[in-house]
Amino acid sequence: MNNSINVEMIMKEFIGVFDSGMGGVTVLSDLVEALPEENFIYFGDSINAPYGIKSRKEVSSLTETAIQNFVDRGAKAVVIACNTATSAAIDRLRDKFEIPIIGMEPAIKPAIEANRRGNIVVMATPMTLKLDKFNHLIKRLRRSSQVIKLPSPDLVSYVENGILNGEAVENYVIELFSEHDLDSIESIVLGCTHFLYLREVFFKIIGRKIQIFDGNSGTVNRVIQILSELNLESQGVTGGYAIENSESEDKVRLSYQLFETYQKMKETQRQAIENQAFRKEKVKEMIENADIDSRYKEMILLRYGLASDHAFSAEEFGKKFKLKGKKLKEELDKVERLTFNVLRTARLYDIINCY
Repeated sequence: MNNSINVEMIMKEFIGVFDSGMGGVTVLSDLVEALPEENFIYFGDSINAPYGIKSRKEVSSLTETAIQNFVDRGAKAVVIACNTATSAAIDRLRDKFEIPIIGMEPAIKPAIEANRRGNIVVMATPMTLKLDKFNHLIKRLRRSSQVIKLPSPDLVSYVENGILNGEAVENYVIELFSEHDLDSIESIVLGCTHFLYLREVFFKIIGRKIQIFDGNSGTVNRVIQILSELNLESQGVTGGYAIENSESEDKVRLSYQLFETYQKMKETQRQAIENQAFRKEKVKEMIENADIDSRYKEMILLRYGLASDHAFSAEEFGKKFKLKGKKLKEELDKVERLTFNVLRTARLYDIINCY
């Protein structure tokens, strides 16, 4: 998909998308995909990035200036594609401006709803984690004991410099998690739009057993809802997007490249999900048809999440089958051996290792 257009072509009735830099390009991408008939102008304030280490007053002032610029140019709505700017300024900006202003919020609620037993790590800028908006959200959900705050300011700088993988960023992520038990982590909430580019780094360091949540889909759905409620939907057939940046034309070019990179990342992820779903059904079918005791079939299906919405932990497995101690360990080992023996000829064992 490439409907990028010149800013001059978008004279009115556009949606402004603002971020402290280039992280919000992920939100722009998701908006363009969901609302292809709309026009968007994206403004990244890279010259002042990162916002997460500034004072609330500074962030609020910078965000207001950007929103005012959109309003002066005829924007019909504005999306603040930055968790830090949303936390610092959105209430005051909604009071000041008449057009709809939609912000970002870390996807803590869906992470908690999906959580079964492990910890939830919220990676964000220091300001996002410090401000009342975030902490009130945690208290409202009443699961604060399972939420680990992990300030990650330098990750923004890596993305702003186009570094999405490699030894430097990997070592930084290893350092971030060095004081945490990786086996206790069930999910990560990406509380900064910059971090979405680094999913594969997180998977590489922590493992693919974790779930990763971000706030993009919630924001996009809210934009769709607001446009409908206020009768602001575009009547055009095809829209487009343009990108601006406060720092340089090099940043603009990099932003367009990151837009395409994120599109490719999403397509790769979709294909992987489709492929894994197909292979999971094949695994389930093979286990169900295998020449093994029905009790062990049930054990395998539950242990590896083939007959439920999640893979059973050792604790859940023990409770279900009334096992503990040495007997639990023996049965878990046997389940693994039986599974391997059934699947090795089909070379499908690797999918089980994801659970």
